[in-house]
Parts: sequence; structure tokens; C-alpha cells
Amino acid sequence: MKAIIFTGGRYRNLDFYTRLLKKERPAYILCADKGTETALALGIRPDVVLGDFDSIAPGVLEQIKKMAIPMVVHPTHKDETDTELAITTCLERGCTEILLLGALGTRMDHSLSNIHLLGRLQAAGVYGRIVDEYNTLFLVEDRRALELPVGTTLSVIAYTDRAEGVTLRGFEYPLDRADLDHLAAGLGVSNVVVAKQQEIIVESGTLLVDVVHE
Repeated sequence: MKAIIFTGGRYRNLDFYTRLLKKERPAYILCADKGTETALALGIRPDVVLGDFDSIAPGVLEQIKKMAIPMVVHPTHKDETDTELAITTCLERGCTEILLLGALGTRMDHSLSNIHLLGRLQAAGVYGRIVDEYNTLFLVEDRRALELPVGTTLSVIAYTDRAEGVTLRGFEYPLDRADLDHLAAGLGVSNVVVAKQQEIIVESGTLLVDVVHE
């Protein structure tokens, strides 16, 4: 089951998210705190909203109640972020694919935390993606076949301390069993798709893949 989580980060082009939702057709939509504002602005009735609701507009809270949307309130002082709690809810429902929207923005601490949450999803056997108007982020720990348009910019960065045996096919700058680590991150940055089909392979470790929307 595919789920989409609206988090409380940056949304600049609502038309982009309207098109994305039509394409992805999620079976379950969950909003984390302020992310509810964006979902409602798009005309979406989420299946559930949750969080401590410390950043949501009072008028939105009233709208949630009028629409009888299930609401789970968590304390402000807690160990988890609202996005983390939303992921837990999706995992408990058996979701096998989760898209995080609004997960990147001006709060770098939250952005980095959300990128690390991709690792939690990977450990749970769930395909996770962070998607916004500018980027799509996901992890690869073995092999991933892609069909991105020619000319697309894509970067691969070691997500674990080291990613060994990295092979890239279908790109302007191919790699053949190269090793990437945090001290030499530039090797996999700003590659370009040159073939209709692409392949990313990593023999050991995990890669963070960034597909740039231009």
C-alpha cells in the first residue's frame, strides 16, 4: 500500500503537488501537523492528521473538526518529530511505499532528520521517497533500474560511511565498481542521463540518490 505524508516543510508550487497526487494515486494520506494546511489547500481530505499542532493555524483546526477528520494529538514535549510519528503510523498500517512531501525546507535540522528517516524506512523494507518541486530523494542498497528522461541531472552520495562497488550505467559519467565515502562526496555529484534506461548498483553500503527536477 502506498502512502503519502504531508509534513510541515516548504511547498512553493501547489500545481506540482496536484499533478504528483494524480500520478501516484496513494491509498492512504496522512498529515503531520502543519502539513494539514497544504493538503486542505489542495482540496484533499486526509485519512488522519497527527502531531502536537503547535504550528498549525487555529482556523485549520476548526476545519479539521468540521470535516470530522480523525485527529491524533501528541504532546509538544516528546522524543519524536511529527514526521517520525506519521511514519510509525504508516508502518503500523502495513504501508510498503511512503512518499514524504514538504520534508525539505528552511529548517535544515528537520530536513536532515527527514533524510535520515529514509534509512528507517529502508530498514523496515519500505520504499521511501522525499519529493518536492526541485528534487526526488531515495536510497539504493543493491540495484535500481531507472527510466529517467535523457538530460536529467542525478547525483549519488554515500548514505552510509562508505558505499563500495558503485556502478552507474546510462549516465554521462559512468562508474564501474567505484567506492564512495563521506570524505570524497564529489565523485557522484551532478551526473547526467544519456540513455533511455539507467542502472545504479552498489555492492556494499547504501547510496542516497538525488534526481534533480529542472
